[in-house]
Order: sequence, then C-alpha cells, then structure tokens
Amino acid sequence: MPEVPAGYSPLMITPGIDKYRLTHGEPFRTILGCSDAALENARAYFCVGYGFNDEHLQTKLIERCDRDSVPLVVITKELTTSARTFLGGGRCRRYLAIEEGTMGARLHARRAQRVRRRSTDLAAQPLPQ
Repeated sequence: MPEVPAGYSPLMITPGIDKYRLTHGEPFRTILGCSDAALENARAYFCVGYGFNDEHLQTKLIERCDRDSVPLVVITKELTTSARTFLGGGRCRRYLAIEEGTMGARLHARRAQRVRRRSTDLAAQPLPQ
C-alpha cells in the first residue's frame, strides 16, 4: 500500500447512520461540489457497480439523462431495483445496461432516436416502464 503523504490522513465514509451527515463536512463537501461540476459537464456516463441508491449523489446524473438525453452505460453484476426503476421509468432515453444473465451477459438498451427498449439474453425481459 502506498504511503500517505505528510500532512494528509486517509478518509472514507462507510455505510451507516452518519453517512449522509459526514458527506456534508470537509473535505467531502468540496469533493461533492467538484463531482457535481463534472456530472454537469459530462457528455456521457459510465457506471460500474453503481446501484442508484444514493439520491444525494445521483441527482445531477438523473437530471442530465432526463433533460439533455446524456447517454448512460451501466455495468453491474445485478441491476438493483432502483436502477431498474430509473432506467425503465423513461427519464433516461439513451442507455445500455449490462448485468449477469442466465447464459452470460444480459443487455438492456434504449436509444433516443427510436425510443425502443430492448433486452437481450435469449429469453430476457425488458425493463418495466
């Protein structure tokens, strides 16, 4: 493990009761401000293993997918209920989601040009509206 530079201390917020409160203090407040700016200016999003369960973190991403049709790629072992609800709810018009399927990878996709949802895994079910 690399050595921590002098004057710095490693910080990590773990799941629990104080998670939300801790993200509003420094240095996390500054980091969240910078991440909001990056999300506001992104031309596409690539999420690995993200479950869409942190409303205070994903607000900008969801707004941009909805307002500007910013494309989204999600790769995860299994799409969470929150991810399925968001992707299937129509606010994200351009997405590709990849999760583990019964015979390999299961793909879920929607393109704004045709507004046609597609799921592929031989006998896959499309995400609900």
